[in-house]
Amino acid sequence: MSLRAAAWIRVALCAALLACEPRATTERAPDTTEPSPNASILPAPLASDIERRPSPSRDAALPEGSSAASGTPRPLHDGVELPADAPPRETSGLRLRARFSWLDLPPFPRLPEANVEAAERLRRELALGLVLEASPAGRLRVVLDSDAFVLPRGAELRARLDFLGHVLLYRDRYTLLPAGTLRAVLTERRADAAPLLEPRVTTGEGGRLLGLPTERAELSTALGRLVLEQAVLPSAGEGGVLVCRLLGELVTANPTNTVCRRGRLPLRAELFSAGGGHLLFEVMRLEREQPLAEEDLSTTPPRAELVRKELPPGGSPLVLAPGRLPELRLRAAPRSEKPDPSAPRQGLLVQNRTETFRYVLLDGVVLARVPPRAEVHVDGLLPGKYGLVTLDFLGDEPTPLRILELPARVALGEDAAGSE
Repeated sequence: MSLRAAAWIRVALCAALLACEPRATTERAPDTTEPSPNASILPAPLASDIERRPSPSRDAALPEGSSAASGTPRPLHDGVELPADAPPRETSGLRLRARFSWLDLPPFPRLPEANVEAAERLRRELALGLVLEASPAGRLRVVLDSDAFVLPRGAELRARLDFLGHVLLYRDRYTLLPAGTLRAVLTERRADAAPLLEPRVTTGEGGRLLGLPTERAELSTALGRLVLEQAVLPSAGEGGVLVCRLLGELVTANPTNTVCRRGRLPLRAELFSAGGGHLLFEVMRLEREQPLAEEDLSTTPPRAELVRKELPPGGSPLVLAPGRLPELRLRAAPRSEKPDPSAPRQGLLVQNRTETFRYVLLDGVVLARVPPRAEVHVDGLLPGKYGLVTLDFLGDEPTPLRILELPARVALGEDAAGSE
């Protein structure tokens, strides 16, 4: 982790410690293999912790329609046994097609041998796509519809209004993700806890998106700013509250904040991360009154096995399939510079010496996501020059645009300079 990122984590910890009363007991949130360098020393709050926070005066001050005004949801953690799920009676709701994308990337050069049309097509195909199904009664299903996520394509996040956190479902297994872990899951594929922070809320003038009037609000914590544009859509019921909570986890905002309200549906969100990232969430298509299967709304699928402290495997680090690598170029180009003696004989070698997954973009196309302290050799790229940028899921610590001439080696991390 860079010194700058570590400093922001320390600021977040201090904010959490100042805002919370001392606790007599703590419980560790689930993790995988070993603690992440981005993990907090504090656990995700237990049920008793959050249930002590609301006071009658605070509840009375919540806006009409706020989900928190109707009762206090219970936090998920490793010791919770979810009750048998009774899906809501209605069989219709909202279906959304959305995506995450990185903003403020440098313009990639239009090199003579580049296949510009193919690169644009591949950018669309490899986008960080999502399919969301939201029930007005307070159920949410999010399907990861991309090979670019650190979790496998088809993995699902499910949530219900009366619990804080998410259920991660993959094939026939599911695990509990306490509130405060989703940021690390999507960035590092680790279920490490970060302290929930009370966000500073500001509002602004709304507009229109997808033909609907919107309201604008901003959630700010020590980890970044999340600017939300939410549709005023009464038929969304409590489903939009769960979409709002999910996005708020990107800055570890307390999910009972007053911005996540009944009848509001996030259609756009910009994350300005403390690490310099600029990530966009946008709904591309909204379908109302869509049939939703009861089993898909259940947070405890009847045929799935509960596993604790376990996340699904990440699969191959390559995002662009090997057979499609040559599509990035119209033809191979002869080498014009003396090769690096440490470079492979063919292709691209990426050495990640940082503590987070790093996405490798060639000509703006997601090529690979390299695990921390690992290296990936990409063979099959045609010789020639390419524009390269690397960053993490949140867009943090993007590297400057580099023009590489393959074969080449790229080392990432604070200790990389001395080894090149």
